[in-house]
Amino acid sequence: MPTHNQTQTDSSGSSLDLPERPAILTTKKDSNSPQGVNQNANASVVPRTKPLKVCKKCGKQLSGQFVRALDETFHIECFTCVDCGSQVASKFFPIDDPSSPGTQLPLCERDYFRRLDLLCHVCGGALRSSYVTAVGHKYHIEHFTCSVCPTRFGLKDNYYKHEGNVYCHYHYSRNFAAHCEGCQMSILKQIVLIYRYGRQQQWHPECYMINKFWNIKLCNSPTEVKSYLDSLDQKQLKETEMDISSKVYRIWTILSAFEEAAAAYISEMLQYASIAQYKDALMACAGLSWKVSHLFASIDLLIALGKKTQYARSGSSKSDRTFAGREPKVLCKKIVSYLSLVSRGVQAGTRTDEASDNVLMNQELLNLVTEIAHHLKLLIRLILNEAIRLDHDIPSSKAIYRSLDVLSPASSAKVDTPEKLTRSSSILTADVCVGCGTSIEESCVRFEHHRWHIGCLKCSVCGKAFDTQDLSEILYSKQHNAICCGSCNMHPDAQEGLLYVSRLSQFSFLLQIALARLYVSFTPRDENEEMNDANIPPQEMVNPEKIPNQHITNGHNESASPNVSNSAVVRKAMRNVSSASARSKVSVRTNLSVDSQSRAEAVHRASDILRSEKNLTLNDIPRIVAVENAKTFRPNAFRHQTEKSIIESPRKVYSVDMDVSSVPHENKENHGINSADNFSDMSSDKDLPKFRKSAFFELSDLEDFVVRHVAVQLLAATVKGLYTPAELMKLADFGANSKKPANFLEKLLGRSSKNKKKAGSGVFGAPLSLLTEKYGVESTLGPNSGTYRIPSFVDEIIRAMRHVGMAVEGVFRKNGNIRRLRELAETIDSSPDQLDHCLGNENAVQLAALLKKFLRELPDPLLTRHLYDLWLTLSKIDDIEERKKMIHIACCLLPRSNRDCMLVLFDFLNWVASFSELGEEDGSKMTIHNLSTVITPNILHDGESEEAKGYFLSIEVVNSLIENNTEFSTIPKSVLKTIHDANLLTGEESSVSKQITPKVIQNRVLEATKN
Repeated sequence: MPTHNQTQTDSSGSSLDLPERPAILTTKKDSNSPQGVNQNANASVVPRTKPLKVCKKCGKQLSGQFVRALDETFHIECFTCVDCGSQVASKFFPIDDPSSPGTQLPLCERDYFRRLDLLCHVCGGALRSSYVTAVGHKYHIEHFTCSVCPTRFGLKDNYYKHEGNVYCHYHYSRNFAAHCEGCQMSILKQIVLIYRYGRQQQWHPECYMINKFWNIKLCNSPTEVKSYLDSLDQKQLKETEMDISSKVYRIWTILSAFEEAAAAYISEMLQYASIAQYKDALMACAGLSWKVSHLFASIDLLIALGKKTQYARSGSSKSDRTFAGREPKVLCKKIVSYLSLVSRGVQAGTRTDEASDNVLMNQELLNLVTEIAHHLKLLIRLILNEAIRLDHDIPSSKAIYRSLDVLSPASSAKVDTPEKLTRSSSILTADVCVGCGTSIEESCVRFEHHRWHIGCLKCSVCGKAFDTQDLSEILYSKQHNAICCGSCNMHPDAQEGLLYVSRLSQFSFLLQIALARLYVSFTPRDENEEMNDANIPPQEMVNPEKIPNQHITNGHNESASPNVSNSAVVRKAMRNVSSASARSKVSVRTNLSVDSQSRAEAVHRASDILRSEKNLTLNDIPRIVAVENAKTFRPNAFRHQTEKSIIESPRKVYSVDMDVSSVPHENKENHGINSADNFSDMSSDKDLPKFRKSAFFELSDLEDFVVRHVAVQLLAATVKGLYTPAELMKLADFGANSKKPANFLEKLLGRSSKNKKKAGSGVFGAPLSLLTEKYGVESTLGPNSGTYRIPSFVDEIIRAMRHVGMAVEGVFRKNGNIRRLRELAETIDSSPDQLDHCLGNENAVQLAALLKKFLRELPDPLLTRHLYDLWLTLSKIDDIEERKKMIHIACCLLPRSNRDCMLVLFDFLNWVASFSELGEEDGSKMTIHNLSTVITPNILHDGESEEAKGYFLSIEVVNSLIENNTEFSTIPKSVLKTIHDANLLTGEESSVSKQITPKVIQNRVLEATKN
């Protein structure tokens, strides 16, 4: 992978002790007689005293100049480098001859440095002083430049490598860098790899988390961004990328911190209310209201920026109007409803009996905290989306930075407590208009604690009506409580200073008033009892992440100490939520490889980003509520939980393949909560079966095979007149063979040639099993924090709908824009890997209609045709509990892809139904039964007739499936008991698979039934 580095000077190359030696040149002269004299004549008289000098290399006699080196003599032309053969008489470097110990050989400078691996990769020259080591090569400092341009890298400059070459920031970004799916900028350091939509996506860590938490991208037009970046020069490109990087980092750090703080307050509100510590619950609500006031201030800022720059939204959709309208009001209503619950608890005055739990720990409280978290999440997303749009259209507005500054921890940390607000008695009546005496719930004008409706601003003398633009002309007299214009002023104490109060600021003020008034209702006796009843220190209840990892047992007598028991369950539920994870197949890698300090900083930053998912967020609040709701149908699982089942497990964020050494590996020995303890009432039985799994998502293929065949045997008596034993076997085999839908479905359903053609490509009209195999993702949107393999389209559209307002009246009932639906379907069919670009800008009604269209066009309905008669037969059972039990068992017969998709879809619809009633006027009006009515024709039909009788029976089946979805995500207890009694799934899977056949299962079940 291309890597990003920083230059380094190798100190070992700065001072080399080189064995460089000059050769000694010697001229050999004859001592002969003058020319013409016979030399031999004097031979006997002058004997030779020195031996003849010969060349060490060629062995010939030396004459003239020669070389004296290495204790030998050489001809000048014979004294050459042993590697390259060049003459080295002027300068050579000796090395030991490996073939002849004690003998040395000469080398030229280049070959000597080559043997030491000290040659410049660019010029080939020797590295005699400081040099740079990079990409497996060494360079002279002046030669370490970009492979394309002459940009020279300094000691601390960044460089980037690709296929063995070095590039500057500009050329690497333009030519080789991967581009982030979120912001479309180059990824130069940390990278998150995730397989989605049939392709490998690449993200900045911050962009990935922003998209994961709020379903928002900084840029949704890759083509537009690419053309813009191509037009930038080197300096402009670097500045642009640095600006985007700064924005992304601030968005993630500030909004995630804001959300974590808000989620902590909401969790405290639930905990303290559940154990009747009302004063603490009120303080937690005050903290949340303080956060909400900053959220509203950020919205006001964005509205003002839009007006100031004359920003006009083209084609403003309903979601744009919601931005500054309905959602804040609904959120305030929900917080006030919570205060009303607290007030009822205070008035009840029985904090330690079961009646108190019935007042507050009921479905209303659980729904309230869920809805508060949802609307907070939605407002954060709306603010971020609006800021990005403003920043894109009007860069000079700095909308992102300015809106984030309002939400930063430094700005929103200080909380005005109710006690502080009540110090001034005038503030308790400050929500009433001075002019008309009625309450103020919209934008107004204020002077200190006095407020007026804008319509009540009139001169007390001449009756002139004022507008908000005339505030500087208005004078107010405290003594006479009168407003007058400048020309009519008759009061010497009249002064200027009236200020405009926006609608959202007034909402925040009304929340503070409600908190202050409720605080006043606490008597000293109440306060003392609150302190005495505080069984658990507040420090341990503020943030579940701070609770030590210790054994917690429910050893108290429930009748004697119900508060402690309930508190432990809520805190345990929050720890379970914190340990739940989005088990996406994500790979995190780093491009940083040379500078250890920069590497550590980048790794630490990315690791913190990924680990931050451990913290409690708004997404976790519904899961906490789900755990509490689970007690209604699994009381034993919670009543009999042991120390082992409550031990906190570390939250596994990803299945990670990291090149990041600072991120610790997960402790594989800490398995957390056992699945059987978590889901099955059988956890309290003494004779616990050896088969411990109890949720559908945990089953292997073999276990699923056994479960469906056992379910068939249990259904046999109920459907005796409808199916023969052979036909029942086919029902079980159908689900087991659902991975091969082509031939089997065509034979069973008689699919037309038109459907055959359509099923082979695209998303709409393709078989569910094929979509799951081709575009499947491990979704965490289902019940019980499990992972369900469903088509990416279903996962993405549900995620998109969870990030828009689902309180829209008639959602799932209205059909949306038919033409737009057709265009969306065609776009998705042509580009299944670009779902995020298609769904991001659609409203709730349109998304719901698109999901219905997808379900309606499945070749085989979600609940399958082959089970249609079975569903209707079971719906006719008179006994409600028996009918519910049989429908639960029938879920075992669904093909795995259908069952997983059903559980995720119905979990979502159950959540949607919670927004059916939001006060007297607000809400979607789509209860579970209403949702069942509109969704049933799309998921349960026989494809031929839609008789009235069958239609209404189908609705009741779907209504039961949605209503009991969390329970139906577990394996029926009767099936688990039968598996145990029939001695099935007791050995190793490899050996069991050879022994278990449908006939064996049938015989064992019959034998176990007789015994």
